[in-house]
Amino acid sequence: MRRIYGCIRLIRPINCLMTGLAVYVGLCIALRRMPEYTYINHTILSYITGFTLCGASMAINDYFDLPIDRINAPYRPIPSGEVSPRLALTLSIAMSATGLISAILVSPICLLYAMFFVTLSYLYSWRVKRLGFPGNIVVSLCVSAPFIYGGLAALSITDVGGGFLLLLLFSSIAFLANLGREVTKGIADVEGDRLHDVKSLAVRYGVKRASIVASIFYLSAVALSLIPPIRGIVSLYYYPFIIFVDLGFIYSTVKLSRNLSRDTALRIKNMALFLMLLGLIGFMLGGLA
Repeated sequence: MRRIYGCIRLIRPINCLMTGLAVYVGLCIALRRMPEYTYINHTILSYITGFTLCGASMAINDYFDLPIDRINAPYRPIPSGEVSPRLALTLSIAMSATGLISAILVSPICLLYAMFFVTLSYLYSWRVKRLGFPGNIVVSLCVSAPFIYGGLAALSITDVGGGFLLLLLFSSIAFLANLGREVTKGIADVEGDRLHDVKSLAVRYGVKRASIVASIFYLSAVALSLIPPIRGIVSLYYYPFIIFVDLGFIYSTVKLSRNLSRDTALRIKNMALFLMLLGLIGFMLGGLA
């Protein structure tokens, strides 16, 4: 039972649920409506791809991060002994295979897209993460990718029109917000990263400069979120969610500028995840015609 619980913690189910939801949101926005019942198979398969590939990336990341996590996060499943490294690797491969099988059942282009990001996530965990900021960019690309995947899944159902412009905007907002979150994580993990030669911005330039960069990305996401209502391409349901999310990111920048402690960075990192979930809901409701 302890091992099962450890595997569940390993794949970060909340992150997986959010990734699957982002795929569904991308599907809805591309169609500018919720998929009909006749498309239920495409919808479920697309969600499964997002969920399982996210879980696979989480497991493989912890597999390669074991030396760092012994310092930064000894409570995680592998360093705590709940899950063996071998089991984590097996789980990651199994979830990757499940996600790719689901993708090919949607369309060949969805399979190619999924294969690209599976490869990217494995390369990140193996080598790219140690490069610091380039690794942050790779993670943020993977976080923003599900929106486009949902759009590609919609293309396998029917022709899509102006929904792709909105998808690109929402994907860019998610990219910038997560990039800020990744830099913030580097502030929280600076001790372990420095010890294991992870060249994060906080390690290379100090936590003060890293906090400024994180704030710039948060505020850039806020600025980009104003474009859809200015252009009149979202519904009124977009407004309450995005106002709350934008205020949350503005608060994060103020908090980071005043307190550079590890605890503050951890709180902001976790809050950013919650804000991104609310943003997902706002994207879906605002993107429906």
